[in-house]
Amino acid sequence: MAYSIINYMVDSKYLTEYRCPGCRKLLCKGLLTDQSNVLEVKCRGCGQICQFAGEDAHIISERSVLIRQRLIPDTDTT
Repeated sequence: MAYSIINYMVDSKYLTEYRCPGCRKLLCKGLLTDQSNVLEVKCRGCGQICQFAGEDAHIISERSVLIRQRLIPDTDTT
């Protein structure tokens, strides 16, 4: 039941694919919105432990500020 609630909150076009750096198998899709967010997943293909961090979170927040200041267009509404 909780999965369906999350599904409505986040549109899949905003999700990032996280792949194993060893075998390139798709591990999961998600949205890490803060630099302190960390995701650790064990690849079922090769067994490697993979860690992903919200490294690009500052870009997302900077972009939203620029949209609010009308310095760049809001492409999500057009």
